[in-house]
Amino acid sequence: MCGIVGYVGPRPVADVICTGLLQLEYRGYDSAGIAYVSGDGRTAIVERAVRPKDPPDASAIGDLAEAFARKHNGALPCGIGIGHTRWATHGKPSIENAHPHADCDGRVFVVHNGCATNEPDLRRAIAPTHRLRSETDTELIAHLIGRCRDGGITGDLEEAVRAALERVNGAFAIAVISTAHPDRIVCARRGSPLLVGIGTGECLVASDESAIVSVTQRIVDLDDGDVVTVTTDGIRGCSRRVRIATWSVGEAQKGGYKHFTRKEIAEQADTVARALNHGGRVLRDSGDARLGGLERFADRIRGIDHVRLVAAGTAHHAALIGRQMLLAIARIPHVEAELASEVHGDSFHVGPQTAVIAVSQSGETKDTLDAVAEAKRKGALTIGIVNKVATAIPRLTDCGVYCNAGPEIGVASTKAFVSQLTALALLALFLGRRRQLSDTEGRRIADALLALPNQVSAALVHAEVFGAIGTSLRDRRTFFTIGRTWHHPVALEAALKMKELAYVHAEGYAAGEMKHGPLAILSEDAVVLCLAPRDETFPDVLLAAQQARKTGATVIGITTPDGATDVAAATGAAYTHVIPATLPMLQPILTIIPLQLFAYNLAVALGRDVDKPRHLAKSVTVR
Repeated sequence: MCGIVGYVGPRPVADVICTGLLQLEYRGYDSAGIAYVSGDGRTAIVERAVRPKDPPDASAIGDLAEAFARKHNGALPCGIGIGHTRWATHGKPSIENAHPHADCDGRVFVVHNGCATNEPDLRRAIAPTHRLRSETDTELIAHLIGRCRDGGITGDLEEAVRAALERVNGAFAIAVISTAHPDRIVCARRGSPLLVGIGTGECLVASDESAIVSVTQRIVDLDDGDVVTVTTDGIRGCSRRVRIATWSVGEAQKGGYKHFTRKEIAEQADTVARALNHGGRVLRDSGDARLGGLERFADRIRGIDHVRLVAAGTAHHAALIGRQMLLAIARIPHVEAELASEVHGDSFHVGPQTAVIAVSQSGETKDTLDAVAEAKRKGALTIGIVNKVATAIPRLTDCGVYCNAGPEIGVASTKAFVSQLTALALLALFLGRRRQLSDTEGRRIADALLALPNQVSAALVHAEVFGAIGTSLRDRRTFFTIGRTWHHPVALEAALKMKELAYVHAEGYAAGEMKHGPLAILSEDAVVLCLAPRDETFPDVLLAAQQARKTGATVIGITTPDGATDVAAATGAAYTHVIPATLPMLQPILTIIPLQLFAYNLAVALGRDVDKPRHLAKSVTVR
């Protein structure tokens, strides 16, 4: 959940590292720091900064770069360095707890992403003989490495790191530099992501390729258990395959938008088109989907009678909709969608006749990854629905579908959600055609999928007006979003977006449940967003909206063209927004778009830091 950048090469170290850290702020932004060692090893400098409270979108990294430059009279020296942007776990955000951390003598410097689960035991063992300056588990790792060097492993920093990590439990990625070895960075990975960028006479280390692509497109993904040494000549300690980065520098820019979140909402027509591989994943004539990663498991898929989707946060809401797709289209008799954090242990009943589908934007979500590992141990077929290539979940699963959404930098997921829904629809079609789904029904779904990018474009244009309503309601503090069947998960996702971005009290509810308690807290101060596309649930959702209106709450309707008149007349809606109509299984993709813009505009009107919501990080790589 933190971001790591390291650099060795001829460029100014602080410049390269701070540029990379800015690209990793979605992983954590409570504080930031950099450690620099000169080429002769005689000079070591550590600078740290805590994110200012004002303005809302302030960054610790800007202060960090300025402090480093001042110390060198404006010059940015070359040499070797490591940097870090933090999402606080052990210890509050503070200068003392900001990374990098050092051993007692200030010779070894460490940055760390992850969590040492045996931190209390390590602290008790180290505290009597070492001078501890922070509340972090990371500092303990620095002291362990320093102790190994003092114990005789002084000639090889890599061996000192290996020896120290034998005492550390948990998942982590670390980068280490030392004044005794000013020509190298030692890196280790266990459970948390870490990559190496290979340039010409220079190398970078980072948690994500977004921090690397401004220097080089050549990437090496470290595997769990790797401990390697990185120098200007490349990597020592492993022979991993070099791949070309999937990011471009342009994709990591705002492109004229005020926030990445707004840009990513605007990109969703292209997002859906990319998830469909611009139509290449849809076989219209045969009413089928082309998913090459699953083809070799086709025979096994036919025998699957139980599917469990596991995910967290926004991905869980996509999984809830995916569950309904698999029940309705693939006709699999038993399908469950579960929070990954709740499925571990003996209650996770899976076996050879079960498919476990892991949905994750980052591909590194710790709870989801653990669920996949357990499913594999129990013999289940594992399938990944993942956006990021070469991450832990696609490496571990048997097969999968890449979402192809491209970089999503805003912490609150938007375009990844619609890409996950598109990928799940393709998966449902693929599984259905290998079971009982007819050619005719398959072609109907294929046609709807191919029409989807243009419909998303239309929805985005019309959603601008709806989004502006969020601005006008900035004084309200209670928001309910209601829907049924396909749209209950959309209601949950819309409420989550309002919580994440605007910090307001927002709840998503099944429309039929409003009369079972929630009506009691509605009043003139509340807003109820009613998701009422004209399908089999239409009368019931209108009834719930009418009940909400009687409390004095402001009711806003979202519906398809054939439902607009009835929504306005039956509910007295303050505003009725119309979205394009498609198959019920795909309708959530179009419904969520105006709700995303509503949450975004509400947040902007309230002065929130939209791209970096407080207390949150994009990739949850710890429990």
